[in-house]
Amino acid sequence: MTSTLLTHALVLTSDSNRPRIDDGAVLVRDEVIDAVGTSSELRGMSADRTVDVDGQILLPGFVNTHTHLAGTITRGLVEDVTTGEYLERIWPIEAMGISNGWFGAGERLGIAEHLMAGITTANDMFFDPASALNNAVDMGFRLFAGTVYLDSPGPDNLSPSQRLEEAGSLLAAFGDDTLVQVTDAPHGGYTVGPDQLWSVWNHARDNGLLFHIHAAESPEEDATIRDTYGRRPVEHLGSMGVLDARAILAHAVRLDDSDIDLLAQTGAAVAHCPISNLKTASGVCRVGDMLDRSVRVGLGTDGGTASNDYDMFVVMRAAAILAKNATRSPENFTAEEMVRMATLGGAEALGVGHLIGSIVEAKQADLVVVDTSAPHNVPMFDPFTTLVYQAGRTDVTLTMVQGEILMEGRHLTRVDLDSVVNDAVAAGREITAELSDGSGGRVSPSP
Repeated sequence: MTSTLLTHALVLTSDSNRPRIDDGAVLVRDEVIDAVGTSSELRGMSADRTVDVDGQILLPGFVNTHTHLAGTITRGLVEDVTTGEYLERIWPIEAMGISNGWFGAGERLGIAEHLMAGITTANDMFFDPASALNNAVDMGFRLFAGTVYLDSPGPDNLSPSQRLEEAGSLLAAFGDDTLVQVTDAPHGGYTVGPDQLWSVWNHARDNGLLFHIHAAESPEEDATIRDTYGRRPVEHLGSMGVLDARAILAHAVRLDDSDIDLLAQTGAAVAHCPISNLKTASGVCRVGDMLDRSVRVGLGTDGGTASNDYDMFVVMRAAAILAKNATRSPENFTAEEMVRMATLGGAEALGVGHLIGSIVEAKQADLVVVDTSAPHNVPMFDPFTTLVYQAGRTDVTLTMVQGEILMEGRHLTRVDLDSVVNDAVAAGREITAELSDGSGGRVSPSP
């Protein structure tokens, strides 16, 4: 049994029973939180290692409810376009990336970036999920990932039956893992027809898997589903019977009142990705209306090619400012609410709020320390305001997942960061060469 005692911290628990503990302490034994209290309350408790947090903020790790980790390796290649144009241009590049083996480097780079930004859990959607899950296990990162379903062959050139075979293989390999979780991830209601969507839903239900899907994401998706099925995207999913508490809908920016009522009735959750939505001019998520109807909402960064980085501080800030402006209510969406949405809210959206997301005894020890001593963080009158409106990912000085410190003092403990970066740079050079037209320019792939 190993143990770590973190002392003299400003503990923000994301637990409504005791949201803040000044001069707080947390005792971690093996993978779980063993005790939480003030430093004086935990004085005398023994641990293999004691970390003096020295007055800095200790909070639950951030939960990224929607991302595409491998896309880290192709970020910056397709810019300033709509969601529909983005997919048309990025999928040919992704097909090349799969055949050339680029994306493993992207996954490892993305996981490193998550850990250094204080993100301890991510819900991924990308091709070759076994690679992402293996890399997560290797790097100690908590990851949700699974087969991406499409009616077309897609960048990975798999048939629907091959995708189900892949899903079975993932369950056999990772079904009993305590760190990573297998999901079913149909791309969207406009790229997966009713027959396959229903088949995937049954597979997810029978195996108790999260059902992760893009929904109500863009004007193009909205128009396609309306023209094909005569329904709005969320209405279409509801009519198919594929919405319940295991469903998490990425983006959900094109909703009317009946859509939000349907989410509330079925218990489906939403991954709110404000930076990606703003960048693609796709729309504004009605977060306030969903929360008013008790819809679970977590925050997400989306993938590297859509929003370019994995920074939950920026996402919290954008989500708060956007929601205040959309509702014309500056008193709503407080900084404390945003921190909760980025931690426990995300965990609840993924169905694991009983395991992670708050600093509570017996929960998994996924913890983050944020240094608030830099000039942009002082003076600190309210720690939640500092986190949302001032702090940034480079202020994260310690990241712990499942009781293991994976980043400390801006250094990863399990892997060599230089090696991860060098592999990504090498893959980037291969991508540049592959996309070159021979004259030093870059070719924009056609669909």
